[in-house]
Amino acid sequence: MEKTLNFRVREDVSIYDDILPNTKYIGEGCSKTTYAKDDLIYKLPIGYGVLDATSFTTTCEYPYEYEDFASFIENTVAYDHPELVWSIGQIVFEVMVWEHLKQLEAEGFDISGFAEIKDYFVDKNGVPVIVQEYCHCDDELRSTLPDYNGDIFEQKNCKTLEALREMGFYLRDIRYGNIGYNKDGILKCFDFGISDDNPIENYDPYSDYEEGSDTYSYEY
Repeated sequence: MEKTLNFRVREDVSIYDDILPNTKYIGEGCSKTTYAKDDLIYKLPIGYGVLDATSFTTTCEYPYEYEDFASFIENTVAYDHPELVWSIGQIVFEVMVWEHLKQLEAEGFDISGFAEIKDYFVDKNGVPVIVQEYCHCDDELRSTLPDYNGDIFEQKNCKTLEALREMGFYLRDIRYGNIGYNKDGILKCFDFGISDDNPIENYDPYSDYEEGSDTYSYEY
């Protein structure tokens, strides 16, 4: 693994003291739970309560290139916390995509269709956190803006999406529920943590694993 993501450990931040009490719960999917304050959202991996300051999240190397992601999942996340493969996997993958989007921006591509990740880190309890631009749109604002869906977004951002594919990131979950307008009325994708051929799909999401699903397996 030549290049890695810099998920720095922030000893000055605790999700329990600094984020959860001061934000509003927005919702959750199969991997992330989301909180908001002002124009920012905070994404945490579902099941984060099992992590602590001694967890692998504070010392491991995080992948940058798509080709290193499978090894990270199989040999690090699944080895230490198999129930968190989807939770941590999607957090890390989303940051990988964002870092490659910034690389594309430096090459002249338009990445304005993707919600900006303002920061990412591991808190003092070993919990990975994404801080991202909040794409929300109240009913009044939405009524003044064009309708949208995944196809419209893909058409608008086809060049950037194709460039991501050439980097190995085949984003596939671009749909109405993962895109929306920001406060300036710009249509953006705010959830880009899953792709075709993603290694996490060899494992169960956190909720299924906790329920004792017999489909869970290691795929070495």
